[in-house]
Amino acid sequence: MENKREYYFYEEGLLFDPVVTVRDVIRKWFLVVVLTVFFGVAAFIAADLLYTPVYESSATLVVTTHTSFTTVYDNIDSATSLAAVFSEILNSSVMKKSILEQLNMTEFSGSITASCVDSTNLLVLKVRSSDPRTAFTVIQALIENHEIVTYDVIGDISVEVLQYPVVPTAPQNPSDAWGVMTRAIVLAAVAVCAVLAVLSLFRDAVRSRSEAERKLECWCLGEIHHERKTKSIRDLLGRRKSGILVTKPETSFRYVTTLSKLCRRVRQHMRGGNVLAVTSVAENEGKTTVAANLALSMAQKWGKVLLIDCDLRKPACYAIMEAS
Repeated sequence: MENKREYYFYEEGLLFDPVVTVRDVIRKWFLVVVLTVFFGVAAFIAADLLYTPVYESSATLVVTTHTSFTTVYDNIDSATSLAAVFSEILNSSVMKKSILEQLNMTEFSGSITASCVDSTNLLVLKVRSSDPRTAFTVIQALIENHEIVTYDVIGDISVEVLQYPVVPTAPQNPSDAWGVMTRAIVLAAVAVCAVLAVLSLFRDAVRSRSEAERKLECWCLGEIHHERKTKSIRDLLGRRKSGILVTKPETSFRYVTTLSKLCRRVRQHMRGGNVLAVTSVAENEGKTTVAANLALSMAQKWGKVLLIDCDLRKPACYAIMEAS
């Protein structure tokens, strides 16, 4: 069943095990959280700094044609015709210049639009600006000077104000900094996990039983569950580490079970032999812990076991066995 989860890439035989890759990413959860929070906060700050509020003040005008045979359709046509060119005239340099002179302003960076309500003779005038007071004063100036524009465009019509403008209290485009931060957090989490998965794939290390058998060209008799030497927060803060022994009640059941299976398989492959050597490539890889626990497990199952510490420079078996 384990081989079904493994896939090979390239002729060199690069092994890909999804379970191992996911495990490597989970082990670096702190890095994922830190980078995700960092990019999320950076996105929030950038969105907040780049955000420009837009305030809108609007007024509704009624367009009426002054002729002897005025109908409702004439008023609608007049309003439609006026709306078609009203925005261009209101945004022209001449109109903006007259409004700025009236309001004693040097510039106006907002926008002015006019639209006709469908099937009515109502004209909606809107002014947008980054300052709410500016939007209100500009639309008031347009209402006061609209007679000149309407007379030049269509002629004998009258435009009355149906709904007067008010000072806007809230922007039309509320800030989406929180939404940007949420999306940035999701994207950052996915990107960081993807990068860690790729690094895990191309990392030349022994991370599973199948990789050990393939890369080391040997038999793998079992896998021992990783057991932490710090059993409490107090031990973690005080940097106190206790020896891991199968005879201790605080040792996890999973560690004891995996070590018991390893002990049984080692005993079977010894084929009646009486000597077993436990070694490793480098220091602090768990030789003493494995040897001591194998000795205790064999003693519990098959009688007396003699444990000899061959590290004469830094012996450690006596220290871990004293804790039992």
